[in-house]
Amino acid sequence: YRTAGMEKVTSIASAEILQGKALSYNNILDADAALRSASDALTVAGGKPVVAIVKHLNPCGLATGRTVMEALGLAWAGDPVSAFGGILCFTHELDAEVATWLGDKFVELVVAPAVSPEARAILAKKKNVRVLLCPPRRSAKPETMLRSVYGGVLVQEEDEGGDTEFRSVTKLAFPEDKLALARFGVMANKHLRSNAIALVRALPDGNFQLVGAGMGQPNRLDSIRALAGPRAREKDGVKMEELVLISDAFFPFADGIEAAHALGVRYVVQPGGSIKDEEVIAAADRLGMSMALTGRRHFRH
Repeated sequence: YRTAGMEKVTSIASAEILQGKALSYNNILDADAALRSASDALTVAGGKPVVAIVKHLNPCGLATGRTVMEALGLAWAGDPVSAFGGILCFTHELDAEVATWLGDKFVELVVAPAVSPEARAILAKKKNVRVLLCPPRRSAKPETMLRSVYGGVLVQEEDEGGDTEFRSVTKLAFPEDKLALARFGVMANKHLRSNAIALVRALPDGNFQLVGAGMGQPNRLDSIRALAGPRAREKDGVKMEELVLISDAFFPFADGIEAAHALGVRYVVQPGGSIKDEEVIAAADRLGMSMALTGRRHFRH
């Protein structure tokens, strides 16, 4: 179903279907998640192309690039195992170079604002791949989110936009030159299912990349120690001490900070708001870490 009055609003519901098999229920949900993730990242990308790769509603790959191909390569490298069978969203035109690169990759669905004629011819050889034409959401219209529960429906406003406050609270001040990366990290983190942890890095060429994601865990420690941390550490060239760790909600105890420090992480961004904030800040000071509070949690369920 399409929402009345939203026909001209950028959305997966109004996207043009260029090719491929019929869209499934899960395809539409994942395509919507990929569009939201890529569109949010684009707002903090400094004009660079963004590519998001989503599996089961979670971005497993997200990156900026000087070119679309560069962004795709970085997003795919963020978690190449999970990228298999993924849903890809591009914020800029998909060209022949990208289509050729995807030739031997298994992807379910591609979303892009435009596809060049050469790229269309290449993608047409993969008849089952669904290709949707949809531009990024440049300015999101306030939206009401509906979710059914047994015997009723829950209604809430969508979590739009990013964080504007990054208040340094540790003795070691959160560095100004990490703020752009922190903003990108927040945009990656807000689309992960809670408890969500994102580890992001800035590359020498100025690109941003999600290198470790921990999501959907019943506690924040597992998201750090079992998922985000190992995924980041296994990648060549990743220096843990240069990453920024973003948490979608506050740390209820100091153990989360201690787990991050054990991985080599030095920079942390989190909403704050725990009754034990002072204990968490004291732990960061004791460990020589730098932390900023945003005052806003995302906590996507």
